[in-house]
Amino acid sequence: MYLFQEVEKKSTPELQKQLCIALAKKLVHEQQQRLKTEEQATKMISEEEKLIASLEERLRALEGKDASESVEINS
Repeated sequence: MYLFQEVEKKSTPELQKQLCIALAKKLVHEQQQRLKTEEQATKMISEEEKLIASLEERLRALEGKDASESVEINS
């Protein structure tokens, strides 16, 4: 923010250069954060899909058993 204020007061090539460097660093930081968030989301989705597959497998196994052996699942 400081650089923006300085550029508004007196725009020099050095201030413009510093502003560009600061903006580039900020963009890289934001891209890294977004990538990290996307990786975490992908991992979480994968874990949820594994859990769903496991629960579906259990349900199929229970469907094959005698009704007296079945367990009722309430939501």
